Amino acid sequence: MNNLPCQADPQFVFCTERERRAARRGRSPIEELEEEAADETDNKRIRMRRAQRAYRTRKEEILVSEKARSEQLSKALDDAMETFISFLRHVYEFHQTRHSPGLLFHLNQAFMQI
Repeated sequence: MNNLPCQADPQFVFCTERERRAARRGRSPIEELEEEAADETDNKRIRMRRAQRAYRTRKEEILVSEKARSEQLSKALDDAMETFISFLRHVYEFHQTRHSPGLLFHLNQAFMQI
């Protein structure tokens, strides 16, 4: 095994890779646990950890795709609003529509509902 500087030791003595990993906080990686898993409860614990990791990964992927979809829909709505406003301006420029209060009323009402 490689001897590496051991930061967990205040005297900074050399230690093995496994000892260096043991000094880190948190759960140990699944690969290390598989080597040490001797009974069914350890195997079950490993399977549960894998399932949790897979669930978190799927959840994150769904969140990212939904954010992208939300941004896409928001942009489509903004584009539709800009198109409708452009259409309204174009309609207001026509002389014939100025004398059609019913049409202007319905266009304004449609704009307010959007």
